[in-house]
Amino acid sequence: MFGGAFVAGWLSFSGNSLIDIMNSHVIKDATVFNKWTDALTAPFSEEFFKALVAFWVVLMVGKKDLKAILIAGLGSGFGFQIIEDLGYVARQTKTSQLAAVTEAINRISGGLASHALYTAVVSVGIFLLLSQVTQQKEKLFGLWCVLSTVANHFLWNSPFYETDHRINLLVGLLFAVQVGTFIEVVLYTKKEPDLLFLKQ
Repeated sequence: MFGGAFVAGWLSFSGNSLIDIMNSHVIKDATVFNKWTDALTAPFSEEFFKALVAFWVVLMVGKKDLKAILIAGLGSGFGFQIIEDLGYVARQTKTSQLAAVTEAINRISGGLASHALYTAVVSVGIFLLLSQVTQQKEKLFGLWCVLSTVANHFLWNSPFYETDHRINLLVGLLFAVQVGTFIEVVLYTKKEPDLLFLKQ
């Protein structure tokens, strides 16, 4: 959890900044750039670095099985989510107390299908994709885990999500897909908890 909060958070901030610089050379319209910058940065750098921290923690403690990477992914994502939520709410306190309370409610409302689940799903997906013992079916599920989560994060950060009250069909769809995929990941992990990354 601490790795997700501090290591992944710092690396993601640097990654977001680097992608922003690259995008600024491609997207010349300032209005378009400002609308899409969150969608074009965070899903790609944050998901990569949070999963990287999860794998780092698993390797540090000497674990190489699927159950361990699921737990590490949840911890990394949850730590990242806490730091990010505190940052968003703290920035709003400069505006007003009401703005800070509103932002806190918004962050909590989207918390269930946010970074903790994102990182758990992506970490398991990468594990299945790169494992030496998984078959094509498992690798395709791993690919779905990675791509669907990045797409979910992209849409969540896109202008399509920005409504006055953040209540629209897209929010419900993103929530359902992410939670549904996470449930599938948990069920698969329950069935194959000791699935190894490398052949014995």
